[in-house]
Amino acid sequence: MSDGERLEWLPVLSEVRELCLEALASGDSERALVAIQANPVVAFACISTAGRAGVRPESLRAALEGCGQAALSRAIAQQPTFSLGTIGRLQSISLAQRHHGRATARLGAVIAEALGLACERREALATACVLHDFGRALMMARSGADAYEHCTPERRVQLESEAHRYDHAQLGGLVLRRVGAGPGLCQAVADHHAEEPEGLAAIVSMADMCVHLEQGRPVRMEAIHRRAEDIGLGYSALALLLAGGFQGPSGAMPTPTISPLSGREQLALEAAAQGRSYAELGREHGLAATTVPAHARSAYAKVGAATREEAVVAASRLGLISTQTGER
Repeated sequence: MSDGERLEWLPVLSEVRELCLEALASGDSERALVAIQANPVVAFACISTAGRAGVRPESLRAALEGCGQAALSRAIAQQPTFSLGTIGRLQSISLAQRHHGRATARLGAVIAEALGLACERREALATACVLHDFGRALMMARSGADAYEHCTPERRVQLESEAHRYDHAQLGGLVLRRVGAGPGLCQAVADHHAEEPEGLAAIVSMADMCVHLEQGRPVRMEAIHRRAEDIGLGYSALALLLAGGFQGPSGAMPTPTISPLSGREQLALEAAAQGRSYAELGREHGLAATTVPAHARSAYAKVGAATREEAVVAASRLGLISTQTGER
């Protein structure tokens, strides 16, 4: 069985398959795309069907428009299913892919909104986010376990490359190319763990790392800051993203995760919000007279402010402090 066939025959939750088929039968393309995008296994089947028909889709919308409702319905109808009462190893992999793919697509949409991406780019980004990690699902289907579950993304890629001579992102991109997906989609998936990803791959990487934070999985904050800089997401926009203050096109809001501020930067902004002097804060915490203002200036930059007053307003709006209590 080829890698593509392994992925196509991962089981799908029966309710999810029926939802996709009903949405396609309704003739409402937007409803159908939302349903398909909710499951990476179904999404891969649709991209694969379109690719083999010569469409070379860059997005699920391109697959639907290029193949039509009937062809995608036939492909989805062939997917094996399972119920929540019969969960084994492959079923667990499928569910994990569904949850992670949906979460990454949600944050990808939030980032796309912040960056002002054009509609066509957003469609391609959404599909890449949904499918970005299915190379990992394939590795798990082969081996029966995720040996790198507790590693940072960088460490996972290193260990996978040492073991297989490629990482799960590269494997995902390779399989997509083999089934005829568009080159942009293949590259966005294959390169999202590259040292210096470009274009959509960099945004997928950013969304993926933010989801790792939300899920309490290991990720380095310096890697997030570096990727935000790569895609043009400034400090204040990043703070808003991590604090859950950005809304995507559908109004979906990310779950609050962590503050981008260090502990001392947080103290400096809380003191400013309470009207306390930095000298007072320094005495209270045993800090040198020059230390607190330095942390304050760093905090100002992170929330996109130039003055003490602007920083208090911005940090309060981001949900990092309260102007009344000084507490998050």
